[in-house]
Amino acid sequence: MFAHETTTGVRASLLSEVSARTGTAVAAVWMNEWLEGPGSRALDSDPCVTLFRSAARCMQTISLWQNWHHRRRILDGLALPERISDSGAEAVARAVLAATDAESPPPTEQQAKALLSAYGITVPRESVATTPSQAVSLAERFGYPVVLKVSSPDIQHKTEVGGVRLNLATAEEVRLAAAEILDNARILEPTARIDGVSVQTMIGAGVEVLLGARIDPQFGPMITVGAGGIFVELLRDVSTQLAPVTPEIARRAIESLRLHKILTGLRGDTGYDIEALVDTVVRFSEMVSDLADELSEVDVNPLIVGRAGAIAADALIVPSHSAALTV
Repeated sequence: MFAHETTTGVRASLLSEVSARTGTAVAAVWMNEWLEGPGSRALDSDPCVTLFRSAARCMQTISLWQNWHHRRRILDGLALPERISDSGAEAVARAVLAATDAESPPPTEQQAKALLSAYGITVPRESVATTPSQAVSLAERFGYPVVLKVSSPDIQHKTEVGGVRLNLATAEEVRLAAAEILDNARILEPTARIDGVSVQTMIGAGVEVLLGARIDPQFGPMITVGAGGIFVELLRDVSTQLAPVTPEIARRAIESLRLHKILTGLRGDTGYDIEALVDTVVRFSEMVSDLADELSEVDVNPLIVGRAGAIAADALIVPSHSAALTV
């Protein structure tokens, strides 16, 4: 629809009349820079008419709306996807969440990873040390190299307080790093509760992927997969789907990403384990769907996809009761 003084105003009223008479939703495309032209306000104010500024956005919205209805029919029981996670995963996960009520501290990284592990998602071997000496003992038990992270329910972004050290290969490196992490946390976050330092096995090189989830009040549980690591907000290379997803939907979501070219291999590279990523996305979607009444948000960043396998290096969960307290 073009904004023209002698015709558009008439067309706008006719569209509204047809929509009201037939009970049909109408999508109108306003392809003119004169945004307040004749008929624009009439269309904007009509609850049965949605006004778009480009044909591409209009067609994309209609496509997504149709996809949503298709997914709702699946989730309403016509063709539920076959689960791949363990049948007892939900019970284990709910037991973990039961310890994070409104009166308790926010869930820790370890509790978040416990949820992932219950659904068969691989996480690093780890344990919390309260002193540098204990950190050394754990590192020697796990085997070098290791990663150290500050363990605190009040510090979500650990790197911002100097709370992460990677690729520590000796006892002395671990001892010094643990002392520095604890000192940094106490200085930069003086009111935070510090449990100690988390000692974790070092994950090998791979592609950093983001897995995220939120419970939308209208659409329900939704998951996001995309490029992860420190560039997640810069690249914004993501695909969002209703949960749970089938392996086919997960694979199509991954293939839609620019990141997919890296995963399949560039310039002679052999590529990375896409099947392990598909498996992890499906398991993650099942977890989010099962626990939609308990969760508000989940963030796994990064998920490291290696030549063989995928492992969740870091995780954050926000229970629904915690989200309500921060509104």
